[in-house]
Amino acid sequence: CRDTADWHTLLLYQEAASASQQYQQGSQLASDGFEIGDTLVSLGLLNAMRPTSLGDSGSKPSSLDGALAYNSQAAYGASWRLAKWDVPAVPLAQSTTGLGSRMLLSPVDRPEEALYSLLRLRSNGQLAEAASSAQEFMASASAVAAITEPASSLQEAWSYRAVGMLQPLFSARTCQAQSLHEFLHTSQIVSALLARNRGTMPAEAAEPIYQVNLTLHEIAVSEASARGSTGREGDSIFSRYKEAVRLACVTARQAHNWQSSMNHIFRLRATAKSVGYLNNTLEPELRLWEAETLWEAGNRALAIEILQSHKREMEHTLQQARMDLSSGSLDGAAMIVSPVATQQTPAATQNWSRNELEAATILMSRIILTVGEWSDQQRRERPAVLWAEYFNKSAILLQEINSPTAWTGRALHALAAFAERQCVELTSTRDDDSTTAVRKQKARELAACQQEIARTSSTTEAQRLRGILRRLEIQVSNDQKELAELRSSIGGFLRMAIWSFVKCLGCTDAFDNCVYSLVSLIMTNARAQELQRALTSGAMDDVPSRKFLLLVHQLCARLSTEEDAFHQTITQLVTRMAVEYPYHTMYHLFALRNANRALSSSASSKISRKGSLSALQVQESEKMEERRSEAATAILTSVSSQSPDLCSIAQAINELCTSYIDLAVCPVPDKFKNSKAGDSLVPFSSRARISKLIKDLPPNIPVLTATPRADAPCDYMCVPFVSSIAAGYSLAGGINLPKILRIVGTDGKRYKQLVKGKDDLRQDAIIQQLFHVINRFMRSSGAGSAGSACLASSAPSSLRLRTYQVVPLTKRCGVLQWVDNTMPFGTWFQSREKRYRPNAPTMSQLRATIHDVHKDKEVTAQQKLEVFERVCHLAPPVFRFFFYEQFYNAQGWFEHRETYIRSAAVSSMAGWVLGIGDRHLQNILVDRATAEL
Repeated sequence: CRDTADWHTLLLYQEAASASQQYQQGSQLASDGFEIGDTLVSLGLLNAMRPTSLGDSGSKPSSLDGALAYNSQAAYGASWRLAKWDVPAVPLAQSTTGLGSRMLLSPVDRPEEALYSLLRLRSNGQLAEAASSAQEFMASASAVAAITEPASSLQEAWSYRAVGMLQPLFSARTCQAQSLHEFLHTSQIVSALLARNRGTMPAEAAEPIYQVNLTLHEIAVSEASARGSTGREGDSIFSRYKEAVRLACVTARQAHNWQSSMNHIFRLRATAKSVGYLNNTLEPELRLWEAETLWEAGNRALAIEILQSHKREMEHTLQQARMDLSSGSLDGAAMIVSPVATQQTPAATQNWSRNELEAATILMSRIILTVGEWSDQQRRERPAVLWAEYFNKSAILLQEINSPTAWTGRALHALAAFAERQCVELTSTRDDDSTTAVRKQKARELAACQQEIARTSSTTEAQRLRGILRRLEIQVSNDQKELAELRSSIGGFLRMAIWSFVKCLGCTDAFDNCVYSLVSLIMTNARAQELQRALTSGAMDDVPSRKFLLLVHQLCARLSTEEDAFHQTITQLVTRMAVEYPYHTMYHLFALRNANRALSSSASSKISRKGSLSALQVQESEKMEERRSEAATAILTSVSSQSPDLCSIAQAINELCTSYIDLAVCPVPDKFKNSKAGDSLVPFSSRARISKLIKDLPPNIPVLTATPRADAPCDYMCVPFVSSIAAGYSLAGGINLPKILRIVGTDGKRYKQLVKGKDDLRQDAIIQQLFHVINRFMRSSGAGSAGSACLASSAPSSLRLRTYQVVPLTKRCGVLQWVDNTMPFGTWFQSREKRYRPNAPTMSQLRATIHDVHKDKEVTAQQKLEVFERVCHLAPPVFRFFFYEQFYNAQGWFEHRETYIRSAAVSSMAGWVLGIGDRHLQNILVDRATAEL
């Protein structure tokens, strides 16, 4: 079975013979089962078929010849899929005097035959005829589809759409350098188009499109081979063809069409062999694709065995190639000789070059790592064996590569994920309560036995106790050795996980989400000795600081003046973030420095805190806060001294934060306290610090609630600065009377900010940070395109949580972004309940009914449920009228209703997972423009 083509032909022949015998005995052909025409086409018996339309025979055939006629469309489909062009076909178009050309084949009734004719023209080099016929094909198909019933099958409907998507390739020449460039550019555009439509295309619709694309690329490869193209020309065309096959295989596997994926691989291998491109790296890569298909199809043991066998072969081959290269028998500087010119397979001659050896090394690393991951999922080997034989070997091979590749980041991420998982599992085993209790019990028994031996005076009893003592000593010694080995393993996996995460984040942006795992490992093992050895000076320098910006809250919270490796690493990282991204980082540092500035108005909270903690805990907490504040001050001083620009930025942010703190704690004049929220403008006091800021406004004061993008380090072009500040503030209502401040930015936008005092906003900031993280994970996982193609295309936005900026300035004050054009749910219901439920009880009456039942201790749970259901019956849903009022056309109504559904679903899930309480109707806002929550 090494010769795949012969094995496949033999299998098809056996299936054809079996099907013919069954048919002659009177069995009928199933519409979705095995078809004789397809088999005979695959065997090359093409001249025996007659081009007869599907509509010509209205009943089942009664002979083999009739079966072939009945299945003519399948035969033509198999012919162009196999690139067999010896089937007789009706001309696609016929010239007529004065009328141009007219279609002789209907692309709707006979799509496979029409596609065959088109591709046959392209294969024969009739480019002008192919291009014009493709245009005529699309015009006729569109006209027929517009005036007739829909296509009988989705596959037929997309068969002529395939021609529309791939039409540029029909007329793309490959015989000249300029035409070759045009073909490669067109192929790249087509591949991007197919990749973009892959998620929305049904599986049966995608199949003909990918097949046509592969056939066109195979024709181009054959033309380049026949012309004798060498060097980059032939390599570029074959690379495009290989990428088209890879995309088709991925799409087929996603649709669970395993046989189609294997067929694509067989075609690529056969084409590569015919033109001499089946070299040292292609064959192993095809084996890897085959194993991946088998793995996803459920044949996991076979997939692992295939890669294991090929892994051993490649290890021996690469070892011999390295020996030859080191001995000078190979020309390391020479490029790979184009196999098209020699028509010899490099695998047969074992002609290695240094570039080819490097590519083979990368592929070997992929194979080893894939086997390791699969074996780990199947629990085939112990973690130590998996690490030594697969993951560590893959890392060693990657270190031999001079420059990182696209696979390097993927391999490092897999390596880090495995090490992290082992570290977490081993730590859980070490800290298991039952295991720890058994160890302690044995230690107590050993100590008790030693004391008993010291007290006893009987020789016989002492001898018996010494025997017990020896057994206990052996057990305790074994436990200590096992614990030491466990700690050593945890330390090794911890160091490897941190190293792999750092290298992965440093070489690629494809796995930026693993920064959370990295920081979690460091925070969890802050006091571990293994971490102290792993975090050497500059350990995080390889990672761009922008990747830690979403975790600036957590990093700044761990600042301290302690001089251990953990705190020094955190200090160095936060300092680098403040230098490169000051408008993202300095607010948090100033908040730590000013943490106790506004506490004079919050003595009650301080007393309550002391009441809930012991005096020793309060004292230790205050010391930690002092060390954190000192560390933040030291970082600000260090950053300000590095350049005049950073010093100016630090001064501007300091002035802004100080002004906001003074405004937050400033009492509201008595004459404005009873005014309605938002009605009157309260002027600033002339002695207020913000009044001085307004009079002499520096040009680099940033808008506090407008977080700029994290582009290149020290790039402030996208930072909006304050252009003007209103001469006063309005009140938002509530117990603490938060203040609404209005600002105009240099970007022309108007900003409203809510300045709150006597309120700790740090928890709100953490919740918004978690929402940002959830949005990031949903974007990276493709959750935004979940659901049907119709919903995905009609929804104005993807799945996301609506967020706003929260900037804590001290422990007891901060600034929030004001969300415009929103209203509370409760406000809308109260204003509409009389209009849409005129005869129903009011919301206040229904709430009172539920509250009375809830207070009654004699009411059972079943009675409470009955009251709740009765209240729900008396208050039918009315929020659908919100969409009628806000969105007048059908498209807007549908799109915004879908947006509301998505927003409500994500908000509910996130709120439940994070345990967010206090979700009442007045505390949930709905956007009147987008219907988001």
